[in-house]
Amino acid sequence: MEPEALLFDELARLRLRAGQPSYREIAKATGDRVSKATVHNMLHYHLLPPRWTLLEQVVQALGGDEQRFRRLWEAAFAHSVGLTEDLGVALTLDAAASALRKHGRGGTRQRIALQVLESEAARFRG
Repeated sequence: MEPEALLFDELARLRLRAGQPSYREIAKATGDRVSKATVHNMLHYHLLPPRWTLLEQVVQALGGDEQRFRRLWEAAFAHSVGLTEDLGVALTLDAAASALRKHGRGGTRQRIALQVLESEAARFRG
């Protein structure tokens, strides 16, 4: 199954478990941070949101596992733009390393964490 299909299949299951709320109800549950039209496009037409934050709001509104759906979205997004899943993981690890460099406190633990992130990213890049 393609990553996009898996993501939208899981979203449909999540919506069903949440009691099949309407697109308007889901949008309201996000505090209207995601429009009804965007929710409709995601859930009905299976349009992949370009930013995780949009899907995150919907997953939260439906009571889903954010970490699980984040991984599904990352794989689907990477696939949709022609990246291999491994390169998508490498890019995620690179982003984590960049955030750690920017916001970390320094010290030995940070240096070790950066080394691990960078070596794992290199491994996934091939």
